Amino acid sequence: FELSGGRVDVGAGVKVGPGGTQAEQRLGQELAAEVTVRGEWAMRGGDSLRPFIQGVYTTPLSDSQPENTTRAAGLLVNAGTDYAFQLGESVRIQPGLGCAVARESVRWDPALDETSALIVSVFYHVAVEIQVTDWLDIRFGGSQELQTINADHGIGMIDGDERSYETSETAVKHSVSSGIGLH
Repeated sequence: FELSGGRVDVGAGVKVGPGGTQAEQRLGQELAAEVTVRGEWAMRGGDSLRPFIQGVYTTPLSDSQPENTTRAAGLLVNAGTDYAFQLGESVRIQPGLGCAVARESVRWDPALDETSALIVSVFYHVAVEIQVTDWLDIRFGGSQELQTINADHGIGMIDGDERSYETSETAVKHSVSSGIGLH
């Protein structure tokens, strides 16, 4: 879509099948739906401002939990903005900032209650995109994320008493990625 001198792209996807992993344990069959909205507005000298927002909803396909799997459901909202600097004709550097909020329910064992968690993270990243030809781009980058997880593990025995068991954890996560773009 064209909007106020810029453009807005909308993407959506659906996935059905085996899930990824949760703390190195395989997820059972799941349904996931994703919507991403990304804008791009031209700035001075070929630079551009690129805000984005993404929502992902994941749910198990059945109430049963196959052996050696984890059952999980979640909702993730991810938002931020990038600023793309154009260096010459074929190189773009794109730093950005953002935050993510996720609500997740996980059942590690079919006999136990689900654990629910609220995950909040703030991140920054940088990407480098090189236009090799008019139809091929190469992209690589890295990010660092400060993640806080507050989890409610339900009712359990703590020091001989039955009570609610909650934990809180903060971690810094790093990632590096690469890819290609075909036009």
